[in-house]
Amino acid sequence: MLAGAFYVATHQLGCSVNRAVENPAFPLTFADAKADLDRMRDDPKPLDRPGVVLAGYRAWPMLAQGVRYKLFSVTSGEPKDFLPISYTFQGDIEKIAGMATRRIEERWPSDSPDETFEVDIVGISMGGLVARTASLPLGDLSDGNETRTKRQKLGTLYTIGSPHRGAIRTGGTKIMGHFSITTDDRIMADLARRLRGEEPHGSPSPAPEN
Repeated sequence: MLAGAFYVATHQLGCSVNRAVENPAFPLTFADAKADLDRMRDDPKPLDRPGVVLAGYRAWPMLAQGVRYKLFSVTSGEPKDFLPISYTFQGDIEKIAGMATRRIEERWPSDSPDETFEVDIVGISMGGLVARTASLPLGDLSDGNETRTKRQKLGTLYTIGSPHRGAIRTGGTKIMGHFSITTDDRIMADLARRLRGEEPHGSPSPAPEN
């Protein structure tokens, strides 16, 4: 399993959050999460590594940009520390992985001939799969469809609502989806603590049953 915190959620944009559901492994309340975010915003901490936000499938750039804003404002306070990457009109994960790797290399050039500069990645939905694909050794992509000149060097990968066990893609809409999960202050507070090197709110638990 890749290092990092894996968050699972399925609520759709526009649906309400069920505040009555309790998770013993993640007992943080919305009020406490907001207070913790305020604390972190008032006490910025330098990051060990820059961060990259990889958007979900067909998501508008504003969504990844919004997550970038939330994260830098409650971690280092430095906008330059986070790079949002979106691919609204692309759907091929291997091609997107190549594009994301090039964007990281352009932003933080690496002296290594094989790897990018080490970064922490926050993958939203399909963004988690993009990060996993981009971090594979060069030449390991299926059918020889290599689109990268370097592999993505991961510090820690955090994924939010990513279908790591696979998903059936339906016709559906070409944009939006379940990206409202990133508006959950509890998840953002826990993620910010991890990026800051603080004790997280959540703890490991079995996969959810529903």
